[in-house]
Amino acid sequence: MLDIYYDKILSALRKYPDSQELNWREFAGQRFLYVKSSAQVQTLMERLLGEGQMTIAGTRLSLDCQYVRSQGDVHVFRYRLLVPNEKMFCCANGCPDCTLYRDRTF
Repeated sequence: MLDIYYDKILSALRKYPDSQELNWREFAGQRFLYVKSSAQVQTLMERLLGEGQMTIAGTRLSLDCQYVRSQGDVHVFRYRLLVPNEKMFCCANGCPDCTLYRDRTF
């Protein structure tokens, strides 16, 4: 399900002319974004956070992006979309923290 959001973020980042190559790689269950770009790391980080926030707007997802390293003009970022760690539906087991007992004000 999250792959849809990762693809949207990647296509949004491709619109920048100085981003020559973008791809996801996964190591030990963590997703990393490899960016070949002439832009500075701070600029890339602002773009990654901005495009990610726009992509997940209106959802309950949150975003975590951390700079890892650079080698030449290839920069690596650990990029995660995080799902809330709380019950989102009733499982009908009579749990004390059931979603049916929550205040429904938004």
